[in-house]
Amino acid sequence: TQDPLEVIAEKSGFGTSINLRRVFEKQLHLTPGEYRQRFHCRRMA
Repeated sequence: TQDPLEVIAEKSGFGTSINLRRVFEKQLHLTPGEYRQRFHCRRMA
């Protein structure tokens, strides 16, 4: 998704992007930004 991290955090129940980032990094050993860069898929039109 191209949604901002704040929107994803709210929709997924983390409340804030700080909470989401903390859990994300602990589980995947990547920041959300690093994950997006590494696993970016082009949107199909």
